[in-house]
Amino acid sequence: MICLGLSNYQRRRKLVPSSLQNLTATPYMMEHLVSTIYGYADSDIESINVIREDTSIKGNLSDSGRLQVTIELTSGQVQVKHWFVKIMLPNNGQDNGEFNIFLNEIEFYRSILPEMKEFVRAEGLENEFDDFNVPNILYSKAEGQDGAIIVLEDIVADGYVHERDTNGDKFLDIDKALAAVTSIAKIHAVSVAMQMQKHVDLGAEHPSLKESGLMWAKADMSARLAVMKEHYCEMLKKSSELDSPTLLKRFRNQFDSQERLKELCQKRTEPSERQEVRTLQHGDFHFNNLLFKMTPQGLKVKICDWQLTYTGKQTGDLSYLLMSSLSSETREDSEEEIKEEYYNAYKSTIEKFSVFGADRLEKTLEKTPLEQEYKETLPFSFFLSCGNIMANESQDRSVRFSYDMCKEAVSKSII
Repeated sequence: MICLGLSNYQRRRKLVPSSLQNLTATPYMMEHLVSTIYGYADSDIESINVIREDTSIKGNLSDSGRLQVTIELTSGQVQVKHWFVKIMLPNNGQDNGEFNIFLNEIEFYRSILPEMKEFVRAEGLENEFDDFNVPNILYSKAEGQDGAIIVLEDIVADGYVHERDTNGDKFLDIDKALAAVTSIAKIHAVSVAMQMQKHVDLGAEHPSLKESGLMWAKADMSARLAVMKEHYCEMLKKSSELDSPTLLKRFRNQFDSQERLKELCQKRTEPSERQEVRTLQHGDFHFNNLLFKMTPQGLKVKICDWQLTYTGKQTGDLSYLLMSSLSSETREDSEEEIKEEYYNAYKSTIEKFSVFGADRLEKTLEKTPLEQEYKETLPFSFFLSCGNIMANESQDRSVRFSYDMCKEAVSKSII
C-alpha cells in the first residue's frame, strides 16, 4: 500500500508517468487523475491510498496493472475505486513517427466508440447495445511518441474473469465462443451501418485504423513474425509423427517470405466486392482479450485491448478467434455453429437500421460472399495463431500443438 499525503507539494507539469511505480509514487499525478476522473477540486482531497492488486500482468509494450484507489475527502467521506491502468513504456520501438498502438486505442475509446454510441442513440437503439460490451475508459493522455497513459474501469473487480476450458487450457468453450462472436458481430454491424448512413469512411476519418491494419506488413513487425515462424518450425521438427516433415515443408512453402506475409496482411484490410465500406475490426480478438461473467441474465462478455483495431474485411476477427482461441476438438465440433451464430447476430443487428432498404439489405447479408471472406482471412489468422506456442510452458505440448495446427491447416486448404 502507498499512502499519498497531498497537503503540501509543488505541482509539476509532467502528467504522463513512465511506469506504474512512477505513477503510484507521485502524489501530484495521482491527484490529477482523481480530480479529473471524479471532478474533485484539489482542496476536496485529503489523501489517496493506492494498492496494486495484481503484479503478474505483463504487456508487450506497456506497464499494466490493476489498482485499488481509496480516496479520503476533506469532508471525511471515503471512496474506493478500481482501475486498470496501461502506461506506454519508454523506448518501446514506437518512436520516429512509427505506428503507436496507444494512440490508436485512445482514438478508439475517445472518438470512434462515442461516435458509434451517438449513432445508435440517433437511431433510437441505445437500449439494444448498452456499453457495447467494452470496458469504460476513465482517463487517457498522450504526449506524442514520448508517453501515454490509459485508465479503464477494472472489470475484474466487477467479477469478470479469464476462464479456462474443461481441460484447463486457456481455450474458450463453446458457450464463451458463442458469446464472444455475438458481441463482436454487433460491433461490426454498427460500424457498417454508421458509415453507410453518414457516408463516411472510418479509415479516412481515423488514419491510425489504416496504419494498424497494415502494421504487420512493416519491416520491424514482419521481423517479429519471422522469429515466431522459426520457433513454430522448430517445434514442428521435433514431432515424431511420420508426416511432420511433409507438413513442415508445406508450411514453409506457404509462408515463404516477408512479402507473402505482407500480401496476406493487406488482403484482410481490403474490402470484398460485396462491401460498400470496410468493417471496424478489433484486430487482436482472442482469449486473452475476452473476460466473462455469469449473471442472472446469462453469460456476459467484455472485449478488452483495442490497441490493434483497424478497418477491413468483416471476418478478420472471426477467423482469428476460431483459429487462436479454440481447441482443435472444439473447432472440429463447433466451428460451423459459431460461424452461424456470428452471421445471425450480424444479420439481426444490421436489419435494425434505417439505412438499409430491401435491395441493399439483401446484398449486405449475402452469406456466400461472407464465407468467401472468411476463407480469405483464414491464412493470416492461422499464421498469427501459431504464436500460441510461444506462451506454452511445456515443450511436449508445444510440439503437439504445432503438429495439430499444421494438420488442420492442410484440411482447411490453408497450406
